[in-house]
Amino acid sequence: MQELKGLIDDIQTKVEQCEGLVNKLENEIIEWDAHKKLCRRDQELGEIESLLDEFKKDLKGEKAAMVEGRRKQDVLKESATDPKDIEDADYLL
Repeated sequence: MQELKGLIDDIQTKVEQCEGLVNKLENEIIEWDAHKKLCRRDQELGEIESLLDEFKKDLKGEKAAMVEGRRKQDVLKESATDPKDIEDADYLL
C-alpha cells in the first residue's frame, strides 16, 4: 500500500511538472504570434515578386537593346570598306 502511495505521489508530481511545462510553452507560442509573422512573410514575398517582375522587365529591355546593337553592328560591318571599321565592328560584335 505504501509502495502504491509512493508511486501515485511520484506520478502526481510528474503530472504537475508536465502541466507547468505545457502552460509555459503555451504562453511562449502565444508570444510568437505566428499568424502575424505569416502575414508579414506573405507581404515580403509579394514585394519580392514585384521586384522580380521589374527586374525581368529591365532584363528584357537590355536584351532587346543588345539585339538591336548587334544588328546595327552587322549592318555597319557589311557596309564598311575600311579594314579598321571592319575590325571595330568585329570587336563590338
